[in-house]
Amino acid sequence: MNYIMEKKYFLNNDGNQSEPLSLTQLKKEYITPDTLVWTEGLEDWVTAGALEELKSIIRVIPPPIKKVISEGICVACGEFKDSINAKCPSCNGESDWAVIPKDLNENEVVEFINKIKKTKSHFIPTYDKAGNVKYFKEIKAKKTSTDPFAIASFAAGLGGFLILPIIFIPIAYVSSIVSYYRMNQDKSLGGTGLRVIGVILTTINIFWVMYTMKIGFFA
Repeated sequence: MNYIMEKKYFLNNDGNQSEPLSLTQLKKEYITPDTLVWTEGLEDWVTAGALEELKSIIRVIPPPIKKVISEGICVACGEFKDSINAKCPSCNGESDWAVIPKDLNENEVVEFINKIKKTKSHFIPTYDKAGNVKYFKEIKAKKTSTDPFAIASFAAGLGGFLILPIIFIPIAYVSSIVSYYRMNQDKSLGGTGLRVIGVILTTINIFWVMYTMKIGFFA
């Protein structure tokens, strides 16, 4: 009787050589295109994808899933959190969460977060025809209330024209500085115009005091 010797293959499993395996036995193994294989007639180990007879048993491995951050960032303090709660655990205030779009890649997520940290505003991605992010459009927060320190800055600047400018000048300047930082922290606060007018009025008051007392430029 004539026996046809079935071709045998050897696998390289992380540097360990397997026992000789037939093509039927190989089908039970986890063979990928990059699995190193040797059989009689080859000078050296080759990848399974290079052998025509093994292509039918190769298991195709999908590309790795890119991890995309899909949680949110607190607009108030700029801290990223993997869970969105009613209150931000970092700034302990009523959270204004910006949910990170799920279709952004890692670089776009970083850009998205940096823009929020820098401006403390909300942003939405805008796309081109190919579906790629062109830029992030800032969403201006609605002003729900006027900052009381902005009002105080305006009132003190105006009051300096009427009574005791020496007292109202420092009040106006301190109020305007506090208002500036408060409005940067809370985009819902309005009153920028009042604060600016208060600073202008206070500056005029300073020059008026210097003029009447003949000091500084007016000496």
